[in-house]
Amino acid sequence: PPPARRRRPANGTHARVLPVAALEQPLQLLQHLALLPDAFRGGSPDVVCALARPLLFLSPDNIWDAFFRGAPVESGDDVVATLFCGRWLQCQTRAARSAPDVTHRVVHPQLCGRPPEEQCSRGVVWPLAMHAPGPQEQHGLYAALYRGWPWRCGGGSAQSSAVPPPPPGPRVRGFPRPGEGPRPYVAVLIGSLLRSPQSTLVLLGRLFGDSQVRYKVFVYTSPLVKTEACYQAAGLLTEYVGAELRFATREEVLEEEAFQEAVGAGHMRQWFKLWQAYQMMEAFERREGIEFDLVLKARSDIEFKQPFDLTDFPELMVARVLYSSMDMAFFCSRAVARTLLADVTAALVNRSGDERRVFPLDYGKLLRSSSGNGLPLQVFPDIGSESFRKAVEQDLRWFRAEVLRHRPALEAAHRRIEGGERMPIVSGHWRFRNDTKEYKHWEKTGRLPKDNAMCSIRHWYYHVHVAEPEVHIRGWPSSHPTPLSKMRHYWQCNCEPPGCIPDSWDAPLPVLG
Repeated sequence: PPPARRRRPANGTHARVLPVAALEQPLQLLQHLALLPDAFRGGSPDVVCALARPLLFLSPDNIWDAFFRGAPVESGDDVVATLFCGRWLQCQTRAARSAPDVTHRVVHPQLCGRPPEEQCSRGVVWPLAMHAPGPQEQHGLYAALYRGWPWRCGGGSAQSSAVPPPPPGPRVRGFPRPGEGPRPYVAVLIGSLLRSPQSTLVLLGRLFGDSQVRYKVFVYTSPLVKTEACYQAAGLLTEYVGAELRFATREEVLEEEAFQEAVGAGHMRQWFKLWQAYQMMEAFERREGIEFDLVLKARSDIEFKQPFDLTDFPELMVARVLYSSMDMAFFCSRAVARTLLADVTAALVNRSGDERRVFPLDYGKLLRSSSGNGLPLQVFPDIGSESFRKAVEQDLRWFRAEVLRHRPALEAAHRRIEGGERMPIVSGHWRFRNDTKEYKHWEKTGRLPKDNAMCSIRHWYYHVHVAEPEVHIRGWPSSHPTPLSKMRHYWQCNCEPPGCIPDSWDAPLPVLG
């Protein structure tokens, strides 16, 4: 076939679902397709592949080369060959499909359909199919093999310089090798108090292990305390890190206090500051005529142990996913950040009120999401099932299974609540469970949250849950823990009203005691 016909969009761009009953073997599906002359509107395809189980990541370009590599262009249609890839995938050329009685050349690729780590360790360079049982694995392989995203072949750890280099990793013909694709431009948003800033200042100067990754830091915070150490911290942010640093004005502080009054909790002010940092990023994009590829949300008091490695975030550039460590840090694409942050303060205010309310939940979306989505922290109607109650409160391993089992009853209960009926509730959040040690601690110290005090973590996860277009949460990688500095309540560089009034403001100091 001519070169124009050889390039095909990868991985289902022209997918079509056919109403075919379950078949035992891929060859049966190939034979079935032969009876459907109108199955392909663009004419008879050059190669047809059939999967009996949708658990494989296919490399169409490598499959093509397995059939036609070395064959003259004009003779491509004459190649009579069938490819066998384990039990679940078989492919045939057009000539083979139209001549079933002719002896076929059999293509039997090494380790075809086996997991990536096995193909990597055995030195497979041009994989035809890899075992990929879910969306996360499919997205990760697509990013590495078709977009050149950095990849530890097979998911192993990075190689030490003392260890001999591994054999050449898998790749797809005509596409960049894993790790050789374009590097992203990352916006780093810090909207918070400058607590324990020494925890992150050094790392912010070299935030990514790959020196080719460009990034820009945007910091929005409360007015600065006038001490030598805090002046040095601000100077390091602007000069060493190259950050844009902005301190809140009197008018912005008043706006932030109104936001706190609406949402009922002081710790929610971080979302107002983050929204301001997001506005700083957008202003930079307009000014420079560019748009960032990725957005990383961080805090100054998180003690990241090492620079970020893009291999630990494989889906960022190819899927609408959010890697989230509760409400402390998250990493996502620019498009996802626009969905989540453009109006985050208004959305939170609109959801303020009695925290015992049952919010609408999309149980189909919940079942499509992966673990780590924080949804057990939401408030559910108590449908009278002890197993569901236990899964929400104690045993998250069964949470999705119990939601699937009781989905009709849960959705019916939501409809009754929307109609005005009051129902008992169940939640995995400690504030609704007086038997937890957290509840007892805050009760003993007289600091139980008020009924209208929003929980930042719960509402962040709900904000992601209701996002449109849909966003899927991924667990934050364990290779990048997010411990908070133990000194965050003692070392900080902000004078935040009303507890502290900057010297330059024309207002009396608050009366203490």
